[in-house]
Order: sequence, then C-alpha cells, then structure tokens
Amino acid sequence: GDLGPRFGRAILTALALLAPLQIGVFVNARAIVDLVIAHGDVTPETAARVTGIVRWMAIAPVGALLLRMTLVRVLAEPALPMTRLVGAAVVLELLGRLALFAGLSPVLGLEAVPVGLTLAPVAPAVFLALALGRRAAFGWGDAARSCRPVLIASALGAVAIVAGSALGAALVPSVAASLGPVPKLGSLLQLAASGLLGGLALLAAIRLVKVPPAGL
Repeated sequence: GDLGPRFGRAILTALALLAPLQIGVFVNARAIVDLVIAHGDVTPETAARVTGIVRWMAIAPVGALLLRMTLVRVLAEPALPMTRLVGAAVVLELLGRLALFAGLSPVLGLEAVPVGLTLAPVAPAVFLALALGRRAAFGWGDAARSCRPVLIASALGAVAIVAGSALGAALVPSVAASLGPVPKLGSLLQLAASGLLGGLALLAAIRLVKVPPAGL
C-alpha cells in the first residue's frame, strides 16, 4: 500500500531539512568554536580537538534518524516479531556504542564519543532493514520522486552554505584593510557569509523548484 512510500517520504524530507544545517555546522565548525569557546587560556590544540567533536556531532543525527524511522517502520508491520526485533536492535546499538568507545578512545580521546554516537546506529538500522526484507519497506522510488523538489532545494542551499563559508574566508584581507583590527574577524565573516548566502539560496531554491508546503 501507501505505507512504505509515506515512511520513505518522511525520511527523505527529514534528511533534506537536516542537511543544510548539518553541513553548515560541519564546514563552519572551526569558526563556531573560535567564537564560542576559544577565549582566554584555550590552546589551539584544545580548540582543534573541540572542532573535531563539533563536526562529528553535526553528523550524528543522521544515524539516529535512520534507526528511529526504521524502528517505527518495523512497528508498523504487524507480521514481524516486534519484541524480538526491537530488543535485538537496542542491544546491537548499545554493544556498538560500547565497542566503539572502547576501541576508539585510546586513539581519538574525547572525540570517540561523538564518533560512537554517529556510527553505533548503523548496525541496528541495517539489521531492522534486513528484517523488513522485500516488503517495499520504504518505497524509495515513489518517495524520491515526490520529494525531488525539497531534495533539490536542500542540495542548492547546502552548496551555497559551503560557498559562503569559503567566500567569507576570502574576504578577510580586504575587510580587514578597510576596518582595521577586528577581533575574530575571520570567524565572523565566515559565519555571516555562509549563513546569509545559504539562507538566500535556500529561499530562492524553494521558490524556483516550487517546493509545496507539505514538502516542508
């Protein structure tokens, strides 16, 4: 029926809404850290470590979203043994987190925490997807066709966010020559240009590809 494509549309729409924000945080992580915590006695090494953590935390919601939506899709399939599947998925995620934390902590330190949170949902999500089997679980073909406008708008917005980040960094010498010394000018320009260009591009793309209100 229509259940699979509805779940597929929900997942694709959520990913399209998340992507520009996540990409913005990822590419501007250094500037965000510079403005928020890089004060006083914070060393460049500490700022670099926190920047890595912020980048991984920007990615982490994708795995959690896919796992939760796959779990809901399983719960909507009455023919499946829900209790056993849900229990197995919870155990897989917990064991995955513990294994990733234990294995990566000696190498990555605190960065192992967001890396583990990002990667741990993958195994249980794949397990649940396999359990769904050939049930047209998410109707990806129909879902992708109906979500094409919002996916295009999201992609254009994300590209503009990255371009704005690069533009802001490139403008630093000329702006500094005009304004003189400004604390954290590079970070301010990078975030401002990335946010402004990305926001304008996203709004223009929504109008250009005619994203329906239901697609938002």
